[in-house]
Amino acid sequence: MRIIAGKHRAKKLLANEKGVRPTTSRTREAIFNILENVYPDNLHSANILDLCAGSGALGLEALSRGAKFATFVDNNADSIKYLKINIENCKEKNNTKIIFSDVIKLNDSDIKYDLIFLDPPYETNFINKCLNQLIEKNFIAKNALIIIETDAKIKLEIPDNFSLLNERLYGNTKISLLNLL
Repeated sequence: MRIIAGKHRAKKLLANEKGVRPTTSRTREAIFNILENVYPDNLHSANILDLCAGSGALGLEALSRGAKFATFVDNNADSIKYLKINIENCKEKNNTKIIFSDVIKLNDSDIKYDLIFLDPPYETNFINKCLNQLIEKNFIAKNALIIIETDAKIKLEIPDNFSLLNERLYGNTKISLLNLL
């Protein structure tokens, strides 16, 4: 797995191979094509929140393409180990923060995020809890974009205070783009 574009283009990323499903390069490329062409303000010079971060591929891709800061959240110690290596290899230590936590147990945020990636394990169904937690704990900036990756078969039930902007299928993966009303 590698960074697709930007200042870290072709940089190799390491990933935990046990129980983790990294976003495929094809899906990552599609996400970032949408961001670059439709929502560039949510990417360039943005604060990024990468939830269920795994290897950090989404957040590091965003940094490579011009985001200013990324916070990575994951509750898997092995994933955190690889995430730290990937951040170090991309020389992004000063532009990142790692939180070792369950997403729905986060403390209040002192940063509001412009772009939020949520890529939970496919077999879990806590997306609504995560979205509500992000509101309650003050994570979401005005006009923020939330990108959720799920199995294509999952029907996303969106809380009333969010709007579905777009959904796209990439093989067995569904990408949903939301914003806060």
